[in-house]
Amino acid sequence: MQPLSMPSEKILEEAACWSARLHADDRSAKDEADFKAWIAASPDHGIAFDVMDRGLTALARMPAPAPQPTLPVSRRQLVMASVGGGLALGASFAVLGPATAQTYETAVGEQKHVSLADGSKIFLNANTKLTISLGDAERSANLIYGRVNFDIAPDGKRPFVVSAGDRQIVSHGSRFDVGREGNDVQIVLTRGTAYFQTVAAAPSAKRTLGAGDRLLSNATTVRMDRPRIAPLVAWQTGKAIFDDDLLSDAVREMNLYSQTKLEIVDTRAARLHVSGIYRVGDNAAFAHSIAKFLPVQVSQQGDRVILRSSASNG
Repeated sequence: MQPLSMPSEKILEEAACWSARLHADDRSAKDEADFKAWIAASPDHGIAFDVMDRGLTALARMPAPAPQPTLPVSRRQLVMASVGGGLALGASFAVLGPATAQTYETAVGEQKHVSLADGSKIFLNANTKLTISLGDAERSANLIYGRVNFDIAPDGKRPFVVSAGDRQIVSHGSRFDVGREGNDVQIVLTRGTAYFQTVAAAPSAKRTLGAGDRLLSNATTVRMDRPRIAPLVAWQTGKAIFDDDLLSDAVREMNLYSQTKLEIVDTRAARLHVSGIYRVGDNAAFAHSIAKFLPVQVSQQGDRVILRSSASNG
């Protein structure tokens, strides 16, 4: 597997705009002609469009929730393979009665779309667990671990409150990612506005997030920035985007999507840096790919793919 070259942030932004235009109801023949010219202008344009279009349209392709029956009902559709080869995608329809909690969970290598009865849509990344409750006064989710994309249906009377430990994000209708690993919480707003709060904090400590904002919080600190969004939401497209990331961090991300685990056995290899766009789900292919341009050696032992620095042997 060859790494795909990293398109510039400008090209990724252009690709997102093209995705929106091509899916618009008023798309014209000129739009299509201009898009073909843009694609032909550079190989990076096609790569960027594939990444952004898949991410921006994945949730929109889910069926609408079924009409609400008298009793709570949930139905899970069978898995389909993603382009990553080994990453599983599922879909669920959840119709919850008042204040009824429903638990959703994914395993390593599995992702799941869920349509809620209020019209909201959620997308669970691999190795994720959360509960959802839709009440008359409030809609809520509790992220126990993992990463979820929330596309919240507007409701001026019932806020949607997502909790991750004692941290909360409150929305009346926006789209955002929430990730939790132990005490570390990351929130990325991709549409609309929402606000962040800590349960024990004073109301004045609330922070408002807008599209493009990221909030990072641990047990003691909270900070906000505006990073490149594409690498943060690439998981929704069956890809991982690394931009001068530590190899140890890249390995942790790739291991979410495969039962075959990457393992770094020396600190010199762990401190190497990697860039590129990779399809997830095939860790052996990823390892052999990076070995073509990084000084690492690859060996496989059962369900483990071992990475060690070439210099450590010589």
